[in-house]
Amino acid sequence: MNILENSKFVFFFFIVLGFIFPIYADDLKILLIPSVIIMMIISIKDVHIGHFNKSNYKKALKLIFVNYFLLSPIYIALALLFIKNPDYKAGFIILASVPPAASIIPLTYIYHGDIKDTILGEIACYLFALIYSPLIVYFFLGKTVNILFYVEILFLIILFPILISRLIHNLKWKIFKKKNIVVNLIYGFSFYIFIGLNQSVFLNSFSNLIPVACIIVLGTFILGYFIFHILKQKKVKKREDIMYVLFGTFKNGNTAAALSIMFFGPAGAIPIAVRGLLTPFYFVFMEWMFKEHKKIVNK
Repeated sequence: MNILENSKFVFFFFIVLGFIFPIYADDLKILLIPSVIIMMIISIKDVHIGHFNKSNYKKALKLIFVNYFLLSPIYIALALLFIKNPDYKAGFIILASVPPAASIIPLTYIYHGDIKDTILGEIACYLFALIYSPLIVYFFLGKTVNILFYVEILFLIILFPILISRLIHNLKWKIFKKKNIVVNLIYGFSFYIFIGLNQSVFLNSFSNLIPVACIIVLGTFILGYFIFHILKQKKVKKREDIMYVLFGTFKNGNTAAALSIMFFGPAGAIPIAVRGLLTPFYFVFMEWMFKEHKKIVNK
């Protein structure tokens, strides 16, 4: 296995790099939005129109529900109740408003989930975000965000990659065979920027980040296990439960960070940076949760 396919290693490497060598983070932050677009294009390039049919629309609606009407309200409510720093609070609201992470597709493959329904859910969530995200941001941050500019950026991040992915759908370039590596490197690059921009905060004001970390833990580890446990009780197929857990706990941190930094500066990316620090540990936690999947696949 190529070491660059190991998400935990790549993420950890870039996080450490952000702490010990943050000098270039400020100069590189301009590349956040282009990197988000590239990752989105590569993640959905292989989507086949044939995947879309009436029978799996209900699953797409359920995935929209767990991401936007379960995870998002948790982030917003807890941030409003327990986060005092206005920039951190804004970062949480932006994080709550964005669609699920593009990495859900390769993660579903890694954990032996239902790829076709995951792809449909991802596309449905991204299209729904064009309505949901501006409404959330306008309602909670309307006075501090140029909402028209926000919508323009959102359309660029969501619709442009979908269009380009259709144009290059049949291309067989070697880079597309290394999808997981490209996604890992882009995520790692973004973690470097988040951590590098806020290195001094992590090193000098760590106690102020404890409420942020608690909210992230609740929205990943605790919520993820809660969803997993409920689905297990209801005896949902194991190829489907991973899909609901991923959509219920993963937001597109790259998109959220790019928007937060653009409108609120580096401090706005603090929730995403803390989330980045905890992500490798959440991967280990998911491997424990979904250990039964590997047993079924290996039978």
